[in-house]
Amino acid sequence: MIFTESDSSSHPRLPPELEREILELATRTDPTNKFQYLLVCQRARAWIEPIIYETVIQINRPGKEFEKQDAVSLPAHRSRHVQNLVLAGIMSSRTALDILRKCPNLTNVALWTHISPEALTILSHTPLRRLSTNFRRLTGGNWDPIKIASLRNLTHVEFTDHCGSWDSIEWLTELPNLTHLAFDSDVPLAVMESVLTNLVGLMVLVSLTFHVGEGETMECKERARNGFRNRKVVYLSQSSYMHRLVVDWVGTARGGLDIWVVAENIIRKRIGDEWDSNSA
Repeated sequence: MIFTESDSSSHPRLPPELEREILELATRTDPTNKFQYLLVCQRARAWIEPIIYETVIQINRPGKEFEKQDAVSLPAHRSRHVQNLVLAGIMSSRTALDILRKCPNLTNVALWTHISPEALTILSHTPLRRLSTNFRRLTGGNWDPIKIASLRNLTHVEFTDHCGSWDSIEWLTELPNLTHLAFDSDVPLAVMESVLTNLVGLMVLVSLTFHVGEGETMECKERARNGFRNRKVVYLSQSSYMHRLVVDWVGTARGGLDIWVVAENIIRKRIGDEWDSNSA
């Protein structure tokens, strides 16, 4: 049963701090009932709405069922809570831009749909830290100092477009906070070497190959041994492209397991193995 504030005379009340903690925890651990928790009391809305709307998934893909919210119709007083946003599938560039304009506090964004360079201007006014997208489409293939400056706060970058040469991504050297980099395609070894040589602050470099299996498969490990081997480089194999993108991004947004955590754990194990080997 849900009690409203009008019932408070006949039921003992919890301290507001504890009440808030309980409601916030319930909303995060049981998101299927998140809107029901808004009915507990009037002040619950101020506590819970930022959690409900901090992650918005807008995926328009006929015939496929994904968790999604109608980001297009979000009013301003709710869209200001959005920090994690994914736009994917069949969507006009105008619709994508309208959604981005509504969300001034974005920190983690995935753009897997038609997008125009105007999106970069919009994102430059947000505290963006993580970005996954087709960068050639986002920039129109034209990098200039102003565009680069708008991304200087990025720590995690994932390319969904093919990277064929170092020249096409040399602009990454202008991102002083970049620590994690991923490519959703096979990357030439020469590019790998250039990335590691020029991005001195990089901690994790992920190359995703889409084969049967999950994680760092034996095939990926063999490829690493026969190709370019560096403790920062992790080859991960994924079985389903769109499914991996969605599930992995949600994991990132909600503090769960994602490619970055998987890669960090692999690198941590490598360092431990090296330490054990050197100590033996």
